[in-house]
Amino acid sequence: AARAGRDRPRAAFSKPLKWVCVKLHITPNMVTVLNHILTLTFSCYFFSRGTQIGYILGVCSMMVNVMLDFVDGDLAKSTGQVSAVGVWLDSVFDVAIQALVCGAILIGCYKQGLPVIWIIFYYVANVGSNLVSFYYNSVFGFDSHAGNKLFRFYMEQKPNLINRFF
Repeated sequence: AARAGRDRPRAAFSKPLKWVCVKLHITPNMVTVLNHILTLTFSCYFFSRGTQIGYILGVCSMMVNVMLDFVDGDLAKSTGQVSAVGVWLDSVFDVAIQALVCGAILIGCYKQGLPVIWIIFYYVANVGSNLVSFYYNSVFGFDSHAGNKLFRFYMEQKPNLINRFF
């Protein structure tokens, strides 16, 4: 019951879009590819502008990315179209989006006068953070697509605001 309550906001937008995709015979992989093409095109463009409105529109396009990311996963699960290719596509695109959108944000910051050394520092720190994250995920058996039973157990034990956020 607690889990259903947490999924309610997500289902408010994911469920209708999921059923539209089912009716139009759109596959989860089609949603994934479309999502990431749109995200890379619009988010990178808006963020790289280096303007306040560019950052706002970039955040809005990333919100669409999150919404469509839920839709492709929910669609795959509800239609039984979960595939190794889909999991791989989703993972690869997520890493690419992280790197490219962060790069676009940094281009925008450079246009606003941020020194290049900070851009280099950020990329090195981001790569290091990803490597540490991948290492710990493999050591502790966390799979972002399947989830981790121990992680979910602890999150459900203490349903406070911080745990719901994470």
